[in-house]
Amino acid sequence: MLLKSRIAMALLATIYCVPSVAAEIWNEPDPIPSGQGNLEIMGGLTIRADVEGQDRIPLYGISVSSFNARDYYRVIPNIENGQTGITINLSAAIGTITGVNVKGLYGPASVDLGSGSTILVTSKDEGPTEIYGIRLAQQGNVQGDNLTINLTGGRRTNVITGISISGVNDQSSVTLGGEWNKIVIEGNSGDAIYLIGQRGSTAELNANNLTIETKGSGSNHGFNVQNNSVVNLTGTTTIASESTAIWTVGNSLSYGQSAGKVFAEQVKITTTASTGNPNIDSERAGLLASGKGQIKVGAGSAITTANMPGVYAIETNSLIHYKGTQEQRNTITVSGQTGATAAKQGKIVLENVDVIAKAENYDVVGIRAVAGILEAANINVSVEDGFNKKYQSVAAVRSRNGMIELTGDNVIDASRAKNRVALLADYGGAITVDDQAMITGHIHIGKGSGSSIRLDLANGSVLTGNTHIEENGTINMRFNEGSRWIMTEDKSSLTSVTLKRGSALYLQSPENFNNNNTFKPVERTITGNFIGGGTLYFNTVLGDDNSATDRLTIKGDVEGKSLIVVNNVGGQGAETIEGIRLITVEGKVAKKDEAFQQSGRIGAGAYEYELISKDNQWYLSSAFCGDDCPVDLPQPETPEKPNPETPEGSNPETPEGSNPETPEGSNPETPEGSNPETPEGSNPETPEGSNPETPEGSNPETPEGSNPETPEGSNPETPEGSNPETPEGSNPETPEGSNPETPEGSSPPVMPPSPEKNRLRAEAGSYLHNQMLANNLFVMNLADREMGEFAYLEGSNEQNNLHQLWIRMAGGHLKFRDQSQQLTTTSDYYALQFGGLLQEWVNDRKNHYRLGLMGSIGNAYGTTNGKYHTKGGVNRSQSHLTGQSIGIYFTYYADEESRQGAYLDTWVQHNWFQNSVEPDGKPTEKYNSRGFTASLESGFSLRLNELTEAFPYQWYMQPHIQLTYMGVRMKGHREVNGTYVRSANDDNAQVKLGVRFALSPYATAQPYDIKGFADLSWISNSKDFGVSLDQTVVESKGAKNIGELKVGVEGTVNNNINLWGNIAVLKGGNKYRDTRVVLGLKYFFKYD
Repeated sequence: MLLKSRIAMALLATIYCVPSVAAEIWNEPDPIPSGQGNLEIMGGLTIRADVEGQDRIPLYGISVSSFNARDYYRVIPNIENGQTGITINLSAAIGTITGVNVKGLYGPASVDLGSGSTILVTSKDEGPTEIYGIRLAQQGNVQGDNLTINLTGGRRTNVITGISISGVNDQSSVTLGGEWNKIVIEGNSGDAIYLIGQRGSTAELNANNLTIETKGSGSNHGFNVQNNSVVNLTGTTTIASESTAIWTVGNSLSYGQSAGKVFAEQVKITTTASTGNPNIDSERAGLLASGKGQIKVGAGSAITTANMPGVYAIETNSLIHYKGTQEQRNTITVSGQTGATAAKQGKIVLENVDVIAKAENYDVVGIRAVAGILEAANINVSVEDGFNKKYQSVAAVRSRNGMIELTGDNVIDASRAKNRVALLADYGGAITVDDQAMITGHIHIGKGSGSSIRLDLANGSVLTGNTHIEENGTINMRFNEGSRWIMTEDKSSLTSVTLKRGSALYLQSPENFNNNNTFKPVERTITGNFIGGGTLYFNTVLGDDNSATDRLTIKGDVEGKSLIVVNNVGGQGAETIEGIRLITVEGKVAKKDEAFQQSGRIGAGAYEYELISKDNQWYLSSAFCGDDCPVDLPQPETPEKPNPETPEGSNPETPEGSNPETPEGSNPETPEGSNPETPEGSNPETPEGSNPETPEGSNPETPEGSNPETPEGSNPETPEGSNPETPEGSNPETPEGSNPETPEGSSPPVMPPSPEKNRLRAEAGSYLHNQMLANNLFVMNLADREMGEFAYLEGSNEQNNLHQLWIRMAGGHLKFRDQSQQLTTTSDYYALQFGGLLQEWVNDRKNHYRLGLMGSIGNAYGTTNGKYHTKGGVNRSQSHLTGQSIGIYFTYYADEESRQGAYLDTWVQHNWFQNSVEPDGKPTEKYNSRGFTASLESGFSLRLNELTEAFPYQWYMQPHIQLTYMGVRMKGHREVNGTYVRSANDDNAQVKLGVRFALSPYATAQPYDIKGFADLSWISNSKDFGVSLDQTVVESKGAKNIGELKVGVEGTVNNNINLWGNIAVLKGGNKYRDTRVVLGLKYFFKYD
């Protein structure tokens, strides 16, 4: 053993030979020198040196080499005190200070620092020139667990490095194991870790759970990994730096050399810089790869930078992989510059990464390619302007003469940026987005030529923004199944847009749907070609021609087939003339009849709308016949010879509504397409939409409902209420029911629809069905309740010790039409009613009083078919109601003993119903209705003959009258499309006047008696049942005056049970029909 002094020899002998003694070497020159071969150092040793002036330059804590021998120094645990590491504490003012110096000139030299060792180096005065914690030159290896290196440089310190590895001729490596390791450097210029290898040799670092802190105003990197160097980081590597955290270099590589490489399982990086710098050559970043350097970082990593890119690859073949997983996504957060930049043919690959760029210290871009390549999958990018708006976002994604490819599931959000630019390509840059993406912001082609942006979106993708081409470039977008484009500005310039089946185009945000208070119609323009296949959504306040609506103009050509969905925003429906314009195409339309087609039914108020085309424009029309009449609308036959009723100037041999002297459909004395004698498209002999064969009950010379004698002021050649000198629908004399102060085309607050002029939607008939049935379902008369049809004739309970319960079951089939005859409703209904006496009084067999309680349950199912359908679907609706009632009844008989005389019956019920309307192709509407019904009935019975042996039967006649109040009302209901529906013509009063004839075989009831009867009645309602849909009232027609014929039988089964049944047929005007069957049972029992 060779020592430079006797003192050092004695100390070493003490340290190595007496394990129980904690030792310290203080201010010894070269305290543990090289050349000792295999040397064991006891844990707990402290090597301390505080050197003044120029003494002992350079200064080492431990120095090993292979000059004379291959040194292998290792720290062994101290059994006595359990310490497993050593402490090296050095301080000097000048020169070079190194904690552990390893130099293998002729072979490897190694140091094992054990576990828990600490290297502290501080500068005195202005500091030494160079400071190293661990320095390896040529061949060498250092290892240690839970190692701490803390270095502080001075003003004159040019190099300060925690670990420096220079490989020559062979591999040099440092391995840091254990649960943690930490390096802290503070100085103006230096690296926490620096590696460089030479040709044929490699510098290598392996570290687990390493924490690095660099402080100072200079270029203090966390890692500086040069040629032929490899870094393997396991666990979590945490770096806080004022400059680049990890930098790999591969410049000027010669044969046999490779670029620096870093492989990290997980990193947590925080970097700061005093000011932003837009210069692309400013090589600072969280991760920086230059030359051919490579960096690959795994899942769960996070990078936070200020005034520098988060990830930066510059120069050809530089490569950075920053990949998270779905379970552990990586993040990049920057407050200036860019989240990721690939420049000068550098390449970046991002997977499962969230990028947040805030313009706090400088303008920002989320991710960027500047003559570089950036590939990303499943990333989220959001940009945001600075707090004081001094700095702003340029774009979330920008390609400047570079290439950016986004695949997988991506989110691009520029909603918090003033310019709202999500994708920007300029100066020949290209951006492609495939698969799934949520893009909020605009797509922009900037300056320079040859730039392109291509979107091919699917799987629920959404683009919320517009497109713009500033200079020569292309934007091509393809929306596949499940993807949507929500336009946010008026004009979108692009090359082409394709909507495939299952995709959608919204002219504005769906958030504005069904909100009339915030809805503002928009007019959008697409300058390029449009290839259809998906669905276009429009918001419209459905009304007349002047209704507020979204509109779309396409300046290019149109191909394919697109569906049109119209969302009604508070529109109440109205009659249209030209229609509500939605779409205008300025280019060519490949197939006009298929280009834009209605999807589903469109309705508001009581009106049904249809999408029709005129030239290259598409309109919504509530008129029952647009350019092409519906296929189910019968066309009038052309008469073989002129009809004497044909107005002068018309010709039955010419097309309908046209004149041989004028273009088809026009008249020289009227506006083009109209005819002063008849409504547009109708026949001069019949009202518009009717058949020349004359509807039932009408006059062949006059429209249905008009008078052949022609009321004063009307014209026999025109439908009632029109004027040949005025356009259709107007009249200077003001038709009956109109208001001369009402502007043309508008509607009074409540009015019925014009018959045969506009489509009514079937839902109106369904609401009407529910309203009619709710008021009629539980209505009954005395004969329905009291022992069939002979209640008065059966006598009373003289002993007053019998009680009775009764039950009535009724079912029927109803058919009716509305006042326009467009809606036909059929219904099947059922009711179960039951009750019993609460009290009964008899006064001298002359006056008989009964008080009872009753209840009802019932339901009805209806179907309404509209006369006119649209291309959007069948105009049909289903209706259903389920109801209950509870009530009380009272009956008085004036002369029960003689069985001849008057009676009086009254009842009151409270009814409540649950209703639903189910339109074809639309959501189900549910609502409630409730109210009272009451009845007052009176009549008397007359015996028409006496019993004889030759004719043992008695005839009875019973005239009767019944007044019924019907007060069940529909609770106001707002439909999904915004239409407000309520009942109309409430509080109906019904009068029923009839006479009943009965035949009985005996004067008094006997077991198994069977009696028959027939009843003929006239029923009159004071009002037609109606419902109001916004401003339009739809009423039933034909139920105001109804004739009823009822026949039935009743029988006495025994002293306890009576049965009865009847069949009734009711017939009114306008093909009103009602057929019902009733079965009843009464049970008597004694009580005390």
